[in-house]
Amino acid sequence: MRKVILYIAMTLDGMIADTKDGFSFLEPYDGVPLVKESYDELLKNIDTLLMGRRTYEVITSHGIPWPYTGFQCYVYGKEMTSLHATIISDDAREHVKTLKNQSGKDIWLVGGGKLIQPLLEDDLIDRMIITIIPIVLGSGIPLFLSVSGIRKFDLIDIKSESGLAMLTYQKNV
Repeated sequence: MRKVILYIAMTLDGMIADTKDGFSFLEPYDGVPLVKESYDELLKNIDTLLMGRRTYEVITSHGIPWPYTGFQCYVYGKEMTSLHATIISDDAREHVKTLKNQSGKDIWLVGGGKLIQPLLEDDLIDRMIITIIPIVLGSGIPLFLSVSGIRKFDLIDIKSESGLAMLTYQKNV
């Protein structure tokens, strides 16, 4: 069975984007070898990406070529079009359950919070690789929205470099 991997960065106060959905605060850390190596390793082990509408819109607003050519990309949202992804307007949970049971490599859950929440709620996230950025935004878009009940994960790896802490958690079964 394929695994859904949440690979994401957040600030010390748990934000994955600023109040305008931007994440330029991450740019100073793009050159950190730990980030580059872990990102390259992730891309070797996946063939599918999942992202919410706002995450997709932020990525495509930068005026750069689509960075995920060669990967199957699903964007969850209504009343939108895409040149780069398949739009899913139905329930993300059912779609992800189907994807997990298909053959292929693992699946990268890119973000954002409104997509992460229902997948976490239904225990569909198998691994989380969360890089903590040493800044406090004070406000913004939080990584985790409200989830009913406790979800347990085991810490399986910790790496740090240049003030970053990369924590890898595996779903506790």
